[in-house]
Amino acid sequence: MNQLMSKKWLKKLLELKVYLLATSNPYFLINGFFLEQNCVILRHMEFEELIKKRHCVRRFDPKKEVSNEQIEKLLKAATLAPSEGNIQPWIFVVVKKQEAKQKLTDAIFGQTAIEKASVIIITCINLNITAEKYSERGISLYSIQSTAAATEHIFLALTDMGLSACWIGAFDEDKVKEILDLKPNLRPVVIMPVGYSAEEAFLTDRKDISKISKIIE
Repeated sequence: MNQLMSKKWLKKLLELKVYLLATSNPYFLINGFFLEQNCVILRHMEFEELIKKRHCVRRFDPKKEVSNEQIEKLLKAATLAPSEGNIQPWIFVVVKKQEAKQKLTDAIFGQTAIEKASVIIITCINLNITAEKYSERGISLYSIQSTAAATEHIFLALTDMGLSACWIGAFDEDKVKEILDLKPNLRPVVIMPVGYSAEEAFLTDRKDISKISKIIE
């Protein structure tokens, strides 16, 4: 291994929690994936660590941009969420244009932090798809559940990528539809500014499990 990389690179890999894996076999199995011998694996966050790290951020660094590749990965993560009958009733609108961000600020009642986020992802429900199969209950409940699950997938994925976001549900729905020029069958349900945090992360208090659960035995 010393012949393949310098001490400088080895130190950097260790700092990034990169693990060098090697066996005597040409392939070995890790978490269900076959990997080639002597490959370098970047360790992603453990799930418990990830969900604890996820939190809402309202201050973003305007100098750092979220790449198109990162956006694509976030949207792919969203599509893996469960949905009623697997109809996947979601549409995601990605806003990069500064003018549109400023207009959205008015629609979310003056939360100016949204303007400095690199991108804004708006999760919308495709009401036509939902109504066709599940009628009123699909519109009022199932579609909300599905798009919330998809949005949470985005939130966890971006956290794993070192990004930050804020889940915004308080906004003028009609104004948002007008700004985004949405078709009548699309209902915005979550506005999520995404970028690199410009504030220190902190954990908020959580209720004790005994206060929020009931076990029937």
